[in-house]
Amino acid sequence: MDERAIIGLALARYRLGDAAGALEAMQAAYQLPPNPLLVTMASYFALLAGRVEQARSALEAVSQKGPPYGLPHALLAQIYLIQNNKTAAQAQAAAALSESPNSPLALLTMGLVKMAAFDLPGATQYLERAVTADPRFVDAYVYLARIWLGSDNLSRAHKTIDRALRLAPRDGAVLSLAGFVRLAYRDYEGAKTLWDEAVRVNPRLGEPHLGLAIYQFRHRRFDQGLAEMLTATLLEPRVSLHQTSLGKALYQTRAFDRALEVFDYAKTLDPRDPTPHLYKGIALSDLNRPGEAIQEINRSIELNDHTAVFRTRLGLDRDLAVRNYNLARAYDQLGLKEWAFSKAVTAVKNDPYNSSAHLFLEKSYGINTPQGLEAINSEDLLFRLLAPANQSTFLNIRNDNYTPMFEMPYARVLAQGGVGSWRERDSIQDHSLVVYGGRPGLGFWVEGDYSDDRGFRAVNDDFKKYTPIAFLKWEPAANSSFLGTFQYLDQRFGDIFFPNDFGYKNQPFLRLAQRLQFYELGYVHRFNPKATLLTYFNYQKQDNRQSFPFSFAFPPDELVGLDRVRADRKFGNFQAQQNLVLGNHNFIAGFDYFQGRVRFNELFVQTLFSGGVPIFTQEINLDFRPPERTYSFYLLDYWRVHPKLLVELGIIKDFANSSREGFANQLYTSLWSPILGINFYATPRHTFRAAVQRHLVTHTEWAAPSLLPTETAGFPWLFAFLRNGTEVRDAGVSWEAEWDRKTFSVLKLEGQRFAEPNFNMLGQREWLGWKRYQASLTVNRILATSLGLSAGALGKRLVPDVNPVFTQPSLGPATRDFTEFRSFLALAFLHHTGWQGGIRTTLVRQWLKDQDNSLFGLVDLRFGKEFANKRGLATLEITNLLDRHFFHALEPKRFVNPDFFPARRILFKLALYF
Repeated sequence: MDERAIIGLALARYRLGDAAGALEAMQAAYQLPPNPLLVTMASYFALLAGRVEQARSALEAVSQKGPPYGLPHALLAQIYLIQNNKTAAQAQAAAALSESPNSPLALLTMGLVKMAAFDLPGATQYLERAVTADPRFVDAYVYLARIWLGSDNLSRAHKTIDRALRLAPRDGAVLSLAGFVRLAYRDYEGAKTLWDEAVRVNPRLGEPHLGLAIYQFRHRRFDQGLAEMLTATLLEPRVSLHQTSLGKALYQTRAFDRALEVFDYAKTLDPRDPTPHLYKGIALSDLNRPGEAIQEINRSIELNDHTAVFRTRLGLDRDLAVRNYNLARAYDQLGLKEWAFSKAVTAVKNDPYNSSAHLFLEKSYGINTPQGLEAINSEDLLFRLLAPANQSTFLNIRNDNYTPMFEMPYARVLAQGGVGSWRERDSIQDHSLVVYGGRPGLGFWVEGDYSDDRGFRAVNDDFKKYTPIAFLKWEPAANSSFLGTFQYLDQRFGDIFFPNDFGYKNQPFLRLAQRLQFYELGYVHRFNPKATLLTYFNYQKQDNRQSFPFSFAFPPDELVGLDRVRADRKFGNFQAQQNLVLGNHNFIAGFDYFQGRVRFNELFVQTLFSGGVPIFTQEINLDFRPPERTYSFYLLDYWRVHPKLLVELGIIKDFANSSREGFANQLYTSLWSPILGINFYATPRHTFRAAVQRHLVTHTEWAAPSLLPTETAGFPWLFAFLRNGTEVRDAGVSWEAEWDRKTFSVLKLEGQRFAEPNFNMLGQREWLGWKRYQASLTVNRILATSLGLSAGALGKRLVPDVNPVFTQPSLGPATRDFTEFRSFLALAFLHHTGWQGGIRTTLVRQWLKDQDNSLFGLVDLRFGKEFANKRGLATLEITNLLDRHFFHALEPKRFVNPDFFPARRILFKLALYF
């Protein structure tokens, strides 16, 4: 028998699934004179039979003799990959390609080396060349399909694995991966059928057991799921991704300590894999160990080209449940928002259509910073549109439970009651009831809120509201999803304006009432990972009422009157946005159309009495219905010029007809707005950013969120309280430094120019403008596993334009120019047992033109306890502990939500989770 017959017999037995028989057939080869081909093929079948060391020794001996073909080098490279010796694997793969540049096996091997190094574009190139060289090369199809699956290119993954199935319908690896492709389409039963068949034809394969574990978790059969996961790791114990999946399974079954150990073991199997660091960071956040969690999350980002990783790029499942996790949570637990913001901005730049990146950014914005409220709403909209639909789509709103690691049916009820007071005198109530959850392909959130705040002033300072809210997210297919929202708001209040001024004399009889109905519908279609379409429509109806009875006595005369204003608004907003990735460019093009109408009616009646007898009555009735309409077109480009440099370029064209209550005419503005942002990643720990941008505010005044990016190079432009038609110009530079694994700082310089069109008392158009200059330095530091420090200083200068008078509603004080310096020091504590607390001290000094200067210091406290097994939370918050009374000058248009309240506020909350 010659060598070719022996090799042919062995191959035939292997094709029939008899690896042991193939190795036995090769024993006849040892009766022939040894030659490189026979030794190589004998080693190949020894490798298939699990005799790795025998195969490696023989192949190393053959490769040193310099054979005229690359097969020994290719097989050695694959052995070194299994043994996690990636440097040696790279060398052997290069040698195989050098000797056989068109060999399908050599090309496949180099593709595997690239995959191990997380160079997926390079791996794709070599694997595609391999199937071109040999259209029947099953292994190349399998790995290529795996890359398409990991990059969410499901259609290509499906076509590629179908080709492999036709070539090898009884190959266990092919059947297993085909099951994971079916899983990506949420066809659980079809996937299970393929995995069961894969186990039957190849009982020694671990991957199908991994799939069967996911299937069992999908149906909440946790014991069976864990058993299947353990089987997968026992069969293939040194596969890092299998160990990471086992860690997830252990965590899901609440074996927390064991899960953390497995994540650590997975790190040793593949030190360059960011995935186990990510999952350990999530677990540590849930377990109230934020200091460690931040370091693990930062390490996962570092290993993923300094981009926040939200799932493994080589994983077999799409990891849809964990994609809805809030990565900012650990930073927030220790009060390190600036650090989180830096990471989130980088994540959005590198992948603008990643839902997790927008969630990261949304939660990183300062929730109590009024300038960030509009940006928070827009980032929240982008997340809800792009997020996978499942039981954890809306989990991030409260972060009240352990993170689900797998998609499964789930429901939870949250009940929260809050009581407190202003200055131990005026009561506060804040209550809510929430039901949320879902299943694979569907997520929902239903909430009812009620609050009653009596305010810190003696009279007419109350605010009462109730709000039902409902969110629904549905994915009828793997590449498309729908979003629906309904919100109703009913609120009634007195003169609550200017809470920044303790001495402000509010009107005793002014009453206001607002009712709002908000409907939202969104549709997302992903053509492929490089092209996604967003469409969004919302409709809102607002009813606003204002009543101001007055009486002025000057004996024997008395003036009595009533000013009643009705302002009803209705609007519709349609937005469409398309992204397209071409090479190093990520283009975003969009259209925004907004149309609304205000019905403004004011009835002003005053009567003069003399000796109790009416002698004069005057009545003024104004009735206007001005329309509001804006069109916006924009084109943006996130351009990766160099691995260390990302440039943002954009142009926006806005056409805006803005109305003003009390006037029949409109304010028309047409504006071209350029955008330039620079993100320079000088070193892995130092980032420099710069931005120059201009924007026209279109419909933020109407509480309609926008799909347009909320910041440029980390400089937000979408501020609250700006009226439609306002032009915003912004320029800034920043330096973000991560000095070590526990210390972060950011230095930021920024200048802004605001110009708001308006009507004067004669109905003539005028501009109200002001400039704001800011410089800030903030430091974030992890002091201990459970303790975080945030400290900083900010200097601000506000300069109004010449001769404008910023008169405010309710006869409030005018805004003047001022200079301000503030510094703060904050400590946040969270112990793994659930005890938590924080203290924040703030010192503010203002220099005011034409007014007394002000200096005040504030102390805020927070204390709480999370109940065992995350069954509830009790917190006590005290702001302005020392009950300091002051006047703090604000920027124009800021007359409701100040930075600091000039009175002590105590609030106790008790939340129970079911």
